[in-house]
Amino acid sequence: MAAQPDEGIDVARGALLVAQEEYPQLEVDNYLARLDQLAKAAAAGMRSRMSAGEQVAALNHFLFVEQGFVGNNENYYDPRNSYLNEVLERRTGIPLTLSIVYLEVGKRLGEDVIATFKWRHAAWVKELHIKTLTNTRAKEITAEGVLVADNDGHEVLLPADTVILAIPRKSRQQLINDLEFVSDELYAIGDAIKPRSMHNAIRDGYLIGMRI
Repeated sequence: MAAQPDEGIDVARGALLVAQEEYPQLEVDNYLARLDQLAKAAAAGMRSRMSAGEQVAALNHFLFVEQGFVGNNENYYDPRNSYLNEVLERRTGIPLTLSIVYLEVGKRLGEDVIATFKWRHAAWVKELHIKTLTNTRAKEITAEGVLVADNDGHEVLLPADTVILAIPRKSRQQLINDLEFVSDELYAIGDAIKPRSMHNAIRDGYLIGMRI
């Protein structure tokens, strides 16, 4: 499962398989069906043409008000908080398992509700009338702005007083190397392994935490 591309990873199934180690009789498909049912109920309260913010607010209200999902502030370290089946049964968990519920219900609604909220950003781009350029590369950053060129070589200067670079990320493993022979146990998660989405780091941390 972990060797699949990000979009191919079934986080809910993975969390339930981990829980199955503690609950051998756990029926994974039954709890996946519960997530399906939650998504179906949530969809009933969604209006057409809702803005990104309205969609998030509606999902928040459905899960945390109507359905009563809540963090276990009184007994944070109760082991049941860490098992997805128990969270679905008791409507109580910790941020990690509640996030899994949120993400999985959102995914079943057809929304890309991963931690980066790419779908939400795309909606903002449209709502705020932000101009986007495709098939374009930046050639030079000047005092006046950014000089860009399209695939045909046509250049244009985009006036700008602030430029934000979004470049390919690289993993930083130097700390891992430094600690390798100092610590008895060492676990790497998230971008320390490979630059990926935040939900991958959450999943890594969850699985390692359960193993420890």
